[in-house]
Amino acid sequence: MINIEANRRWVYWTCVALAVVIAVVAWAYLHKPPPVTVMAQEEVRDPVQVAQKIDVPQSVAREIVREVQVVTQTPPAATYTVQATDTKKAAQMVEQQIKLDKAPVSLPPADKTIVTPREQKVDVYRITLDKPRAVGVYASTESVGIMAQYKNIIVFGGPKYQGGYEIGAAYMIRW
Repeated sequence: MINIEANRRWVYWTCVALAVVIAVVAWAYLHKPPPVTVMAQEEVRDPVQVAQKIDVPQSVAREIVREVQVVTQTPPAATYTVQATDTKKAAQMVEQQIKLDKAPVSLPPADKTIVTPREQKVDVYRITLDKPRAVGVYASTESVGIMAQYKNIIVFGGPKYQGGYEIGAAYMIRW
């Protein structure tokens, strides 16, 4: 004879375990460190090489090259010293520090990082790309549903409500 109550408990705990696993995997995916790329100063000035090295489209690479040219003319937001025999080893040390999140200065959050050895220093460029796509869920006093975003357009889907003000919250996942 099949015990229905035991099967319900088994299904319940299996669903709970599955939800915990999904939550842990999602957290790990969202909190992974951004990739760090070491590039020569000449390569940073070439949009084709930037596009290939950090895996972005040509249009984004042109924007990055333009921003790098502007940034090199302004003083750095933070500086620190690394003991190394040459700038290539210093660049590798900085790359490892950023990958392990052990840099002695606080770095702004970024999607991609370029480390560039120069004459007596190493430049670090933190790049935050525009994230025009997103999906999410929302809940409000009047409805619950999903939403999707592409560029500056957000589409809501869910039950319609009749008049009044809607107060609620939303959570978007961008990629």
